[in-house]
Amino acid sequence: MTETATTLARLIEVMEAGLYSDIVLNADCDFETYSGFVVGVGADYVALKEVYDMRLEGTRIFSIAIIEDCVFGSETKRGQQAILASIGIEQPTCPGWLSLDDPKSCLASIASNQNWMAVHDGQGCDIGQVVSVAQDKFRLKAVRASGEWFDEIFEISYDDVTHLNIGGHYGEVYRRYMERETLT
Repeated sequence: MTETATTLARLIEVMEAGLYSDIVLNADCDFETYSGFVVGVGADYVALKEVYDMRLEGTRIFSIAIIEDCVFGSETKRGQQAILASIGIEQPTCPGWLSLDDPKSCLASIASNQNWMAVHDGQGCDIGQVVSVAQDKFRLKAVRASGEWFDEIFEISYDDVTHLNIGGHYGEVYRRYMERETLT
């Protein structure tokens, strides 16, 4: 069994068992770690309902290729899962509309649901809304940190994306602010 197949098997195991776990990204992503519940595993992507500061934070979508490991089952993880359960946080579900099969269908599913997202590229992230999806890239209408739209639409290659985040607090604050600006 290859290393990727082993990691994939572990991801499926924690999803099916509803276990609180950590996803560890590879060296290209500085071994960043994200905690939460694996809620979906597709052909190319994994969805993690992130837990941050002991609250649900949003759904992170990772390419299986950048995941180094899935860590679960330690005494700490079991204890944290019990604490989360005591405040009503148990394994959530993956949005039914989200495709995890390939880059194009994943971004198309986000675009068709008009979801805002944070697009992480390893150097930082851009927050905005998908405008269009092509075979090897997508276009993003992005917002500046100051709460203004960028003048240009960003073209982003799927190869440049380390992961996506939908429904996270940071992106949702910008979405609500920009929607307010549109209405006034």
